[in-house]
Amino acid sequence: MIRFWTTVVAALWSGAALAASLPVYAPPAAWVKPAAIPQPPAVAPDAIFQVLLSDRQMYFGPDGDEFYSESAVRILKPAGLALVNQLAPSWNPETDTLTFHRFNVIRGGLVIDLLGGGKKVTVIRRETNLELAMLDGDLTAVIQPEGLQIGDTIDFAFTIQRSDPVMKGYSQGADALRHLGIASHVRLRAVWPASKPMRWIVTDGLPQPKITRTADASELTIELDDVEAPKPPVNAPGRFDDLAELQLTQFRDWAEVSALMAPLYAKADMLAANSTLRAEAQKIAAASSDPKVRAAAALRLVQDQVRYAFVGMNLGGLTPADADVTWMRRFGDCKGKTALLLALLHQLGIAAEPSLVSTQAGDGLDQRLPTVQFDHVIARAEIDGKVYWLDGTRSGDRALDDIQIPSFHWTLPVQKSGGQLEKLTPPPLAEPAFETMMRLDATAGLDAPAAAHVEHVLRGDVAVELNQQMISGSHQDADRSMRQYWRQALPWIEPTRVEFSFDDAHRAMRLTMEGAGKMDWTGGPGDRQFQIADSYLGYDASFKREPGPHADAPFAVGYPTYSKSTAIIVLPGKGDGFGLLQAGDVDQSVGGVRYQRRTRIEGGVVTMVASSQAVAPEFPAAEGVSAAAALRRLSDYDVVVTGPSAAATPPTQEVDLGPPPTDATGFGRRAAAYLAQGDPPHAISDLDQAIKLAPTAAKYVYDRGVAHFESHQDDLAMSDFNRALLIDPADSFALEARGQLQLFRGRVEEAKADFAAAAKLAPSDTDRLWREATAFEATGRFDDSVAVLDRLIALSPKAKFFNSRCWTQAETGRRLDAALADCNAALKLEPGLSAALDSRGFVELRLKRLDASIADYEAALKVMPGEMASLYGRGLGELRKGDKQHGQADIDEARRVQPGVGDTFKRAGISP
Repeated sequence: MIRFWTTVVAALWSGAALAASLPVYAPPAAWVKPAAIPQPPAVAPDAIFQVLLSDRQMYFGPDGDEFYSESAVRILKPAGLALVNQLAPSWNPETDTLTFHRFNVIRGGLVIDLLGGGKKVTVIRRETNLELAMLDGDLTAVIQPEGLQIGDTIDFAFTIQRSDPVMKGYSQGADALRHLGIASHVRLRAVWPASKPMRWIVTDGLPQPKITRTADASELTIELDDVEAPKPPVNAPGRFDDLAELQLTQFRDWAEVSALMAPLYAKADMLAANSTLRAEAQKIAAASSDPKVRAAAALRLVQDQVRYAFVGMNLGGLTPADADVTWMRRFGDCKGKTALLLALLHQLGIAAEPSLVSTQAGDGLDQRLPTVQFDHVIARAEIDGKVYWLDGTRSGDRALDDIQIPSFHWTLPVQKSGGQLEKLTPPPLAEPAFETMMRLDATAGLDAPAAAHVEHVLRGDVAVELNQQMISGSHQDADRSMRQYWRQALPWIEPTRVEFSFDDAHRAMRLTMEGAGKMDWTGGPGDRQFQIADSYLGYDASFKREPGPHADAPFAVGYPTYSKSTAIIVLPGKGDGFGLLQAGDVDQSVGGVRYQRRTRIEGGVVTMVASSQAVAPEFPAAEGVSAAAALRRLSDYDVVVTGPSAAATPPTQEVDLGPPPTDATGFGRRAAAYLAQGDPPHAISDLDQAIKLAPTAAKYVYDRGVAHFESHQDDLAMSDFNRALLIDPADSFALEARGQLQLFRGRVEEAKADFAAAAKLAPSDTDRLWREATAFEATGRFDDSVAVLDRLIALSPKAKFFNSRCWTQAETGRRLDAALADCNAALKLEPGLSAALDSRGFVELRLKRLDASIADYEAALKVMPGEMASLYGRGLGELRKGDKQHGQADIDEARRVQPGVGDTFKRAGISP
């Protein structure tokens, strides 16, 4: 893997001077301008530390570069003492020298030296990614000061000098506002001699710098007082994260970066005269004359016979190992594997070249200054005019045409003459990455165990990885793992036979389970219902952002993703008397995702097929409110199978209500039946007739508005609600419905006016107030929601209302003590209320009371084992406690069952 220089000071871009395996202790260089530590200002009462000074300076010299950092931080509370554990700079001894200038504690007028001339500094080699088979060789200087007290100010200053021969004297650097809280004084400074043609830009959040030029040098300075680092917009594409950043480079364009790397790979893929790789290439050539088959065979050789291991200790981690060396070792990182693959392809007469990508910061790369800022390299092969992207670090790639364009956004081909950035745009997935099929045989009766056949199909990298795990142990281990998997996925089915199979050619893993279980038919005689799992579409979405930089940025979509679910239920009695509720067909694209669902009863068999396919990587912010409303409406409707005596018929069949209607009342009654069964189109048709027969009856116009709303025809719904209110201005239902639609469209004041008018007509209607509060919360208007809940609780202090106010306040992150009190009040009124336990777990998570949070989530899960939000929340608490195994398992399971489960947490600023 190529080293990726981040913008934080502990891993600055290129550097200078002599490398060293031990720190140096010396005053700052002459080019550094010292800064005074400001006097501590007043701070927020909940602050645990206070940044007084953040001073970062860069010098780009003819023989190397230097990066100076000084920070002065005052400790305000015991939790702030942990900050000292983060003051442990790392450096690469092959290219870097770390020089400590001071590490002092200022206590009143006393200055205490914590360095002790290096006696108190411990140097360790800490391979932070060893579990990922990555060795970077970095060293870390650790200082554990003794006797720190509340009120102490820590003043820490050091310089990293870097000289990487691969860079050939080119300089580059970057820094940004990354501090927590409000810093009293921040300075970003860069100096370079006249012989260095440095270029620079600043991104949103930083002012234009002050530039001072002399005949010998240039100096750039940005100074800020009482500044807070800007927060990137929530759920935006990665390119909008580059806020308050200063970028500098000596490279004129991306072609210079490309040309700089070219000799390294030209050397690495040169084979020795006696190289055994030549014989491997000859075997591949003899097996087929088709260049695509040959390229696929070369890729398979590199993926299957050379294990991945990153070694970043060769010239700063930028230089690939020679192809012959990687083949001899039988291990290599992305650079070595790519060089090996290129050597084979060239031996086979296939045009190919290395191409650099950034796995973390690819989006927006074209908007950044050209620098060496890549952390991965792949091969760009061209066969018969078509480009193929081949990655030797992947596993299981077989046919070239099945390899997807990688989602790295941009890539830089490495060429001697200098390549230019090339856009990487993968198409939507043609096949589901995750597919489920469940067949239930209920012919023995609704209360008898149903025979079950279930299949889960995984495709792509996840399938290859799972296959490796399954075949790495014994057959007994695999069987045990499979049974555990199915019991967690479908706890109500007892598996009798489990198996798995892997399709190597198509990179697909099929998991199969046979068993039996009692279906959850709810209700009593005459009203039996079964809710089909995975039939809901959409999720509880909110695309709201706080004001700030790029608040109007598009929303990112998990792309490319594609999932599909099929449910088949064989009904007793050949399906006589059975029906469907909420089973209307869906084919709707919302928020960059296409949702489809089709449900039928034919020949006594229910078949439901539902899918969600990401069709775009992002969608405009202007569509956020309408997209969130549409997604919430989609998630409200699970397909329900009704028992023989329930009054329900598939929406595709005619509803039998006796003779055809002849008056408005009859058409209205039949329209209501259609709506109850989830069949808005037929309801709209009947209501059209009712309105023709009774044009002054506001009820039918309002009902048609509801039907249009259920059909996702919001403009027509709004027109009907307006018309109903023209007929009857005192129609409180029409006022409320129009208010909700106004709110979903972002017209807050108009919505509030409608809600207020409806409230005057029915001031004590708690159901209406509940719907109003829920609408405000769903659209991110948390303060408005709390205000309505205050009124609601004053009228009717029910547990669910206290819980709702608890949750809404917790979402804001403010008034957490009040939120906790509300959750406790809800649980006092209704002990064991799972929703309140879940909400209290969320509050405790925000308060960092992790044991209490985990306990509440576990209690909620005992009441509602299938509540994925509680499982996800428990996983977050476990991760924060350091229990990565259980925490990640909880989060992965919650995401598998409910892909959008983390969105509410993410909206609140909480992510794994």
